[in-house]
Amino acid sequence: MLSTAAENDRRDARWRDAILAIVGLWLIVLVIYLPIIINNHHGEGTVSVLLDCATIPVSMLLAVPLFVVFRATLGLPPVLRGVLLMAELMLIVVGQLAFDLVYTHFVITHASLTWSAVPHDLAHSYDRGFRYAAVFAINLALFQLAYSRRRSRRQERQLASLVAASRQAEIDALLAKLSPHFLFNTLNVISGLVVTRRNREADDLLGRLSTFLRASLGQDAYRFGAVDSELSLVEDYLEIESARFGERLVPRVGCEPEAASLPMPKLLLQPLIDITVRDGVDTVTDPVTVTVNAAIEGDAWLRLAVSDDARIAGRRVDPAEAVLATIHQRLDALFGGRASLDVHANGQGFLATMRLPLDALRRELV
Repeated sequence: MLSTAAENDRRDARWRDAILAIVGLWLIVLVIYLPIIINNHHGEGTVSVLLDCATIPVSMLLAVPLFVVFRATLGLPPVLRGVLLMAELMLIVVGQLAFDLVYTHFVITHASLTWSAVPHDLAHSYDRGFRYAAVFAINLALFQLAYSRRRSRRQERQLASLVAASRQAEIDALLAKLSPHFLFNTLNVISGLVVTRRNREADDLLGRLSTFLRASLGQDAYRFGAVDSELSLVEDYLEIESARFGERLVPRVGCEPEAASLPMPKLLLQPLIDITVRDGVDTVTDPVTVTVNAAIEGDAWLRLAVSDDARIAGRRVDPAEAVLATIHQRLDALFGGRASLDVHANGQGFLATMRLPLDALRRELV
């Protein structure tokens, strides 16, 4: 099975564009060389000129396997891909020269034409071979140009989709996490702390709420922030909820030192935290530990995990839930199908694991 990125590459390298490039280029070659062909066959008549021009459709057909290899090698390392394409180009040039020699011999033998200006053996075909190599190389360049243009347009559409999805995610965050219900509950807790003269706790909670609101309302969701900053925001949110739920919510937030300074999409974890609070903490009376951590996995991935240990019989998670669909949409738009989100829930708890490609994240640091 091809990955989403590979499938996108195949779609960007379209057969229609390749056929147009092949036919257009070789017709231009024919127009350029037609005066030379006519001069070479001066005195031999129109039939001889037409027979010489008949090699152009063969050249067009030989360019087709060149595109097949071009398309099949998309995604390979540049050096390996370049070697394969050059090898294919050389084979096609040799095939073209071999056809020319056989075809020329056939015409001279059966059509009683001399074709004195046309090479009759391989030793005299080097100049023609160089010209064929140049034209087929131009064919490759046209394939790359058409592919790059379509890929650029797709990426522009993905960027537009990302912006739209991120704005929607930000709206969802405001509606789900910064709703009047959430603010009312938090302010009610702060009020209770003030009434009971627990001013230090009230001040701490008010500071966390202020930090959370400022971070959530003042930043675009489609931008990137450091992992430790995002986890600090998650910790503020969990501490706010912990003040409301008391001992029923036990937050644990951790991060490997190697992952702390890496960039990650802002507010990406917040919807998953909401699921643990909504479906876990809020539905049981026993203490629930909500765990969030970030770590490097296999030198290739940033792994972000959100879990709870709420014991709820028959607990399930709907893959089509709007919150999860929004996260998948953001990941696809940001990483082109390379990132993943796996979500599981059962009677023992909830676990969401997200893997983001390190190479893509590190490019955000440049």
